[in-house]
Amino acid sequence: SELEGSRAEWTPTVKVLQEIGQLYKKEDPKNQIVFCCGADVLASMIRPKLWRDSELKQMMNDNYLAVVTREGIKFLKSLTN
Repeated sequence: SELEGSRAEWTPTVKVLQEIGQLYKKEDPKNQIVFCCGADVLASMIRPKLWRDSELKQMMNDNYLAVVTREGIKFLKSLTN
């Protein structure tokens, strides 16, 4: 399967994480996937109807989450706006 960066069309994040997980867990079932995103993406996850609840639950249950903040960006403020 192609990873998202090489596709012409948008692919839901949950599907990309599933494909990456399948690919790397074939090599070693102990491999764990880390979804690395910016604080803005994390903040978007709490906006109603922007992400499907079922997909968020699957992403968080099946993977680790790492959130990267940028200098000058108020991380907690981005979560409350």
